[in-house]
Amino acid sequence: KIRIENTSDKEKYMYWWSNIAVPEEEGTRVIAPADTTFRCYYSSDHYILDKTTNPISEGIDISYPQNLRMSQDFFYKIPKDRNKWIASVDAEGKGLLHFSSDRLIGRKTFLWGQGNGGKRWNSWLSNGEDKYIEIQAGLLHTQLEHFVMKEHSVLEWTECYTALDCDPEKVHSGDWNIAVETVENQLHEKFDI
Repeated sequence: KIRIENTSDKEKYMYWWSNIAVPEEEGTRVIAPADTTFRCYYSSDHYILDKTTNPISEGIDISYPQNLRMSQDFFYKIPKDRNKWIASVDAEGKGLLHFSSDRLIGRKTFLWGQGNGGKRWNSWLSNGEDKYIEIQAGLLHTQLEHFVMKEHSVLEWTECYTALDCDPEKVHSGDWNIAVETVENQLHEKFDI
């Protein structure tokens, strides 16, 4: 349970993202209940933010980090009436599920990409050990945003992390809706929400 208090007499700028490192292996897939996403990548001196479809974008299944050459972020546009979650599963359907109360509306994947620069960056941060990607959760839709927290105000929400053990044929199905439904069914079974 997270509680943030602005105890001052002044408004404060607010920004929050929970950052979860998960293994990146052959067959790793990131699943979130969204059909659209904002793709953010880096140019020589600025960010570029484009809206795209999820999981297929420009003919590439972006839910598999191994399919992407360059480092980039995907900020999922989860509908207001859906549970707020993101999951990473391996080729066998095992992995991690992060979910929260509705206050934490943003979900994101950051991946290093399969290019030399991204691989070097990943290796440096992990001391040359196993490759990883990041799944994240935030107070707003993207990390390019912040908001004003009123003086003497409080923000609260709950976050949960749990292991997943899904049918690999379902989470790696060619049908995105089956993959999403499979993870969401485990969420409902484990937590009765």
